[in-house]
Amino acid sequence: MKRRGTARKEPVINLRQKVCIACDRPFSWRKKWKRCWAEVKFCSKRCQSVGRRQFRQDNNNGK
Repeated sequence: MKRRGTARKEPVINLRQKVCIACDRPFSWRKKWKRCWAEVKFCSKRCQSVGRRQFRQDNNNGK
């Protein structure tokens, strides 16, 4: 029997990593970030909301 749709998976060791700008923790590449990996800055939705909140506070204090 022939297998269909078996994709080659990258070993966990070879996955690309970045550091979250909100929590300073490393996070690995995910399939959902395949097309936008260059723009990914946060490891999670929670860090994204915290990071944006901090950015707004920093900008408001500078005015």
